[in-house]
Amino acid sequence: MMGDYSDERVLQVLNLTNEVVTAVMGVDGVGPISMLREIGAIKTFFNRARQTYADSPLIQAMLRMSESEAYAQEGTKTTAVDAEDVLTRVGGIDVLVDDPAEAVLLKRFLYELAAEVANASGPGWFGSGERMSAQEKIFLERLKTQLGLA
Repeated sequence: MMGDYSDERVLQVLNLTNEVVTAVMGVDGVGPISMLREIGAIKTFFNRARQTYADSPLIQAMLRMSESEAYAQEGTKTTAVDAEDVLTRVGGIDVLVDDPAEAVLLKRFLYELAAEVANASGPGWFGSGERMSAQEKIFLERLKTQLGLA
């Protein structure tokens, strides 16, 4: 049964989510226009996730926390991340989740979010061009494997 999670646990998951997003954005670099498109993709995904993951107390708590004034003031501690380190931490995500069914939902959430960000813009002028770079494709495949979704 999916349960309640402490603010500390929700913050750990939210920070890991931010690291995954930062890693996928950073594997091939990102310009200012591309960054804006990718941030827009995150917002769109989070809005959809309210319904898609309505049965996940952890994801719902994380979405609420991401919008809280306290979190906005604190901000994410994520600046630059090492993609390899992020992939390693993602591999241990089960320790953050109390219920196996909730863990599956969280893993799917993380992968789908990363894919959405990777598909948000291309490397060309104003984010045009092929939507997903070779580096992003590799990162997503490795993320899928680490999450046990492959």
